[in-house]
Parts: sequence; structure tokens; C-alpha cells
Amino acid sequence: MILIDHQDISGGKIAQLTLRGKLDTETAGDFESFVAELIRKGRRYFLINIEELDYCSSAGIGLLLYLQKKVISHGGLITISGASDEFITIFSIFGLDRIIALTENPQEGISLLEKNIQFNRSSGKEKMNFPSSIDGIPRKVEVYEIKDEEESKLYNEQRGDYNGRTPVELKEVVVDVEQKGSVDFASPLIVECAECGTFTRVVRSGAYLCPECHAEFTVEKDQTIIF
Repeated sequence: MILIDHQDISGGKIAQLTLRGKLDTETAGDFESFVAELIRKGRRYFLINIEELDYCSSAGIGLLLYLQKKVISHGGLITISGASDEFITIFSIFGLDRIIALTENPQEGISLLEKNIQFNRSSGKEKMNFPSSIDGIPRKVEVYEIKDEEESKLYNEQRGDYNGRTPVELKEVVVDVEQKGSVDFASPLIVECAECGTFTRVVRSGAYLCPECHAEFTVEKDQTIIF
């Protein structure tokens, strides 16, 4: 179950959505429809406050990335505030914070959106420039190999954004279509689906189906990922 508290702020320019409950496979459709209706009514800028959200699955994260792409295509922007340490860690590990800005509190998110609105008006642009990764679906996805908790911690420390957070544990939810000649990897690979953004764990080469959207992808023996 998910509860959505909607308030229009900044003179109606920004829609603030406070989420409570769970954002997962069961509730993602409801939230997507809610945002789509706001977009249809002309809303373009969204502050999503998840401080009171109990749980966000990989399907929920994938939906947030999809909604960012959709909102940007309409000349708007989404920011997220109040994220938990685990949520922030996931975004940092996979570089998702380069796609959706995370702010510590709603005030910072509002300030960021207002600056974006002002920039667009002063420049006469309908939208700002963003990474090409959200302008279209990549055909190859960068994969991070994380062997255990200590390696995950070291990886984050090397990126400079660990800050004492607990490394994320990801469930193994991959659907594997076994092929002859597949090779077992020394340690699992974490793959982000190019279609829906779901994170899956892969343990051997071969053909796979995303457990959320059933997109097909291949893991080569050299660990190259192709969608």
C-alpha cells in the first residue's frame, strides 16, 4: 500500500509528493498513474519526499528513473528528498544520483527546482541539458562487480561517497535462460536493466530475462552486458 500526499507549492509551479508505505511492484503502477495525471494537468516540476517511505524496491527505483525521463521530456524535473542511507548508497553505487538529484530536506529540493525553473525562463529553453543516458536507452550497461560487504565498502570509499554508510545487500532475483557453454563467474555481477532500471544479480554467462519487465539481455563470458 502506498499513500501519496500532494501539495502544490511555489505558486503552483512545483508539485510536492510525500510518499508513505511501500513503493514496489504492487504499488508502482498506482504511483505512475498518479504522476502521469499530474503531468497531463500541466505539472512539470516534482519534489518527491520519501522520508516516511517504509520501503522502496528495485522496481520502485526503476519507476523513479522512468518518471524522471518522462518529466524531462516535458521540460520539467524531479528531485528526491529525505532518502534513507540505504537508498542513498544504492544511488551512489550505480551513479543514479547523476540522473535524479537527492537533497537532504524538502527546502533544498524546492530551492534546486526553483533555480531550474528560473534558468529555463531566463534562457528561453524548455529544459536543461542532462546526461545522454536518460535521453535514450543505452545498449550496453556498466556493471559493478561487488564480491562481498568489505569490497562494497572499499568501492564506495574509492568513489569518495561511502561516508560510513552500510553497504547495500541485493537479493538474487535473476531469471536465467541457461545456455550450453556458460561460464560461472568468480563473484556475482550486479546489472541494471536498460528497460526498467531493476537491479539483478548475475552469476554466470548466458541469456537472461529481467525479473520485472522481462527484457532480454546477454552476459558474455568476458562479463560484457548487452541488451
